[in-house]
Parts: sequence; structure tokens; C-alpha cells
Amino acid sequence: MGFLLALNIFHVSEKSALIVGVFALFIGYLLKEKIIEQDDAELEKYSQEIEREYKERLKLMRS
Repeated sequence: MGFLLALNIFHVSEKSALIVGVFALFIGYLLKEKIIEQDDAELEKYSQEIEREYKERLKLMRS
């Protein structure tokens, strides 16, 4: 009887570990997506800044 109880507890803990693992993977995926969005926003900001500086310097060179 004790063996079956131990086996049942192991089975429950195995399922719990699986659920926690899947949840951790999901949270990791969401964090990765958020970081990618932030990186894209920063790249866009710096790209616009570089383009603006380029246009200003081009204007100065033409005049």
C-alpha cells in the first residue's frame, strides 16, 4: 500500500513539474517577445535619429 501511495505522489509531482515547466516556458516566451519589441523600438528611434542627422549634414554640405 505504501508503495502505491509513493507511486501516486510521484505521479502527481511529475504532473506538477510538467505544468510548472510549461508555465515557465510560456512566461519566458512572453518576456522574449517583450524584449524584442523594446529592441525594435530602440532601433527605430536610433535609425530615425541617424537619418535626421544625415539630412542635416547633407543640408550643410550643400549650402
